[in-house]
Amino acid sequence: MLRGKSKILCRSCDLVVQLPPARPGYSYLCPQCGTQLRSKGSTSLYNLAVISVASVIMLLTSLTLPFMSISSFGISQSMSLTSIFFILRRDWAILLYLCILFTFLFPLVLHCIVIAVVFLRVKMTPTLANVYMVCFHFCMVDVFILGVLVSLVKLIALADVEFHVGFYTAIGFAILMVWCCANGKPYKIWNLIEGYESDLRYAHVGMRGIDQGLIVCRHCGLVYRRTKRRRRAQAELSPSDPRYLYQGIQDCPRCHHHNDYREVACFQKTIALLLAALILYVPSNMYPIMVTSYLGTDTESNIIDGVISLWGMGSYFVALVILVASICIPVVKILCILWLLFVAHHGTRRSPSTYNRLYRVVLFIGRWSMIDVFVVIIMSTVVRMSGLLTISPGLAVICFSMVVLITMVAAETFDERLLWDATLSARHGTVGNYTQKVAHHGLTTQEQLAQESQGQSAVTPPAANTASSTAAPNAAQEATATEMASTGTLQEAAVAASESYKVLRTVDLLQRVQLQGATVAATAATTAVTAASAPPAAKETSPEVAAESQPHAETVQPQAAASQGQKHS
Repeated sequence: MLRGKSKILCRSCDLVVQLPPARPGYSYLCPQCGTQLRSKGSTSLYNLAVISVASVIMLLTSLTLPFMSISSFGISQSMSLTSIFFILRRDWAILLYLCILFTFLFPLVLHCIVIAVVFLRVKMTPTLANVYMVCFHFCMVDVFILGVLVSLVKLIALADVEFHVGFYTAIGFAILMVWCCANGKPYKIWNLIEGYESDLRYAHVGMRGIDQGLIVCRHCGLVYRRTKRRRRAQAELSPSDPRYLYQGIQDCPRCHHHNDYREVACFQKTIALLLAALILYVPSNMYPIMVTSYLGTDTESNIIDGVISLWGMGSYFVALVILVASICIPVVKILCILWLLFVAHHGTRRSPSTYNRLYRVVLFIGRWSMIDVFVVIIMSTVVRMSGLLTISPGLAVICFSMVVLITMVAAETFDERLLWDATLSARHGTVGNYTQKVAHHGLTTQEQLAQESQGQSAVTPPAANTASSTAAPNAAQEATATEMASTGTLQEAAVAASESYKVLRTVDLLQRVQLQGATVAATAATTAVTAASAPPAAKETSPEVAAESQPHAETVQPQAAASQGQKHS
């Protein structure tokens, strides 16, 4: 391996890929599924800590300084972000906890962990890494700021709005937070834990990890091999066996998370979460999400009513944003996950990379449905004009927020590698059958050559004449040439079959290298038998020939493997 190259196991299709040396400005994608394996630029942990310090300063400033103020009919009302705590803690404690966790506490803890590791030299532990990972996945500062902007459109139609310093610092905090989330992935934090080395060093490039006994932890990203397994049980299971994907849970040595070759009970857990989301989605659209009290008259409105009122006010863009984020995205997300489960169970004739892209879209749009929840929180906090105009949250807010969170967990539970496993099983000539056929043919060829060589050595006497001793090497050479021709025909057929299916190309390289190695070994064995059965005059020169041919036989296989690896890359 050249200096600077590295092996990586794709977490979307389970393919072992060898990456070239990193170059600034270049991103590296998986050749099979198109997943990004390495980003264009790598931000150091020190720069991430510096930006985290600036983001914390912006957060504390936005919490302490006035945020905005509204005035209508001579009545003025001002608010800060801390006003949310005092207003919602009386009747809507659940909304208060959700707002504090997703917009203030999780971002603050995430920044504090990075700052403590870099500047205070705190040693990274699995507990800190787990906390960082939870804060990373449920940090919704950007969604909260977008909800504030949508609320302003509604507030401008009701009263005069004036912005203060806290509003601009909150915008700056959201921008810095988005940058930190884009450059501070959880895997970067997990890699700070020393003492655990990936088992990818001896993995074969171009093969799936499951076929090499490699398990990738979906929690921390560590790649390790399964230990404490019975060889007999491992040999009995074939790729066509349903138990091949699930052969017993084994804990990750770094984070102690339960793992298997594939997510355990993936279908059951995902379907259960989707059913819970569907059950909660019905009351979230039937019950009121916001109650408006104007001059003593209460008006209840659900999500559809809010969209209709915004459209009637002329705010078409905001109405479309609420419609897409609050109604379309939850439904589309549930349907997409159900379709992915169907494809993962029955397989498809198309390339699974299309469904990998669909899954990544589902992961991205999951949390943006919380816009409507933050809009209700902002409106309930700002519009508090006693006796004139008051806005309060409704019961549907709790149900809708639970729908968003449950669908996010359902999308994270689904294992997208099952898409490739089902596709390989559904297509004609799967990787498992292909591997078994090629391995069986290679074993048969070696056995035949060994039997022929043993038969020749038993028939030919030591004191045979020159004509018979000359005919034996010729016959052996012809047999070897015939076997090499048949092996070459098999290799051409294997290449043609693998080119027909994009998935089979990942296994073809290793099989061809193994066949070439078997052919070279069989040729060397035949030459040794022929030299042993030659007359004494030929025996004197046979050591030299063997000495010359042995290094050549040892160098053929690495050269062939290197050329095949260059061709594959």
